[in-house]
Amino acid sequence: MLRNIDDILDELQGRKDCVFLPSAGLPTLSEGLRLPDDLRRFYERFSEARLFGDRSDPRYHIPPPGEFVQIGFAIYSQPTSNAVQRSWYALAHVRDGNYIAIDCAPSRLGYCYDAFHETLDDLSYCGVIARSFTELMNVAAAAGDSAWWLREGFKGYGHADRRGGEGE
Repeated sequence: MLRNIDDILDELQGRKDCVFLPSAGLPTLSEGLRLPDDLRRFYERFSEARLFGDRSDPRYHIPPPGEFVQIGFAIYSQPTSNAVQRSWYALAHVRDGNYIAIDCAPSRLGYCYDAFHETLDDLSYCGVIARSFTELMNVAAAAGDSAWWLREGFKGYGHADRRGGEGE
């Protein structure tokens, strides 16, 4: 059973390997996109988070609102070539230029994807690792400093090209 986002954030705030900074407002999104309610709640409480590990190199760095950008800009400093990914935003930097992206399109709102910098342009490599920010944070809280979605046997929810509903 998933715990609510406030309970997870409260737990993580109590950990020595997690750092949260005070809220600085909400991210700005492109027209027609929406911030998922649970992620909105995070940004209402905090501006950014560095979770699990050294503050300078955490497992997850959830960026401040001004750095919450479309995934192509985070990885390539330009938009992605795939129209589906234009609604994906860089939710968390997970080391080595790789990210977890979150979908802000109303039809796929909150889906979280593995966004590997070398294969981002191919949707068949972009695994759906959680269906919401809350689910992602539940699993991350349990896994700590581990890339749990890369473990052998992790099933996830398919890939962006095969889960249906990827087109607008």
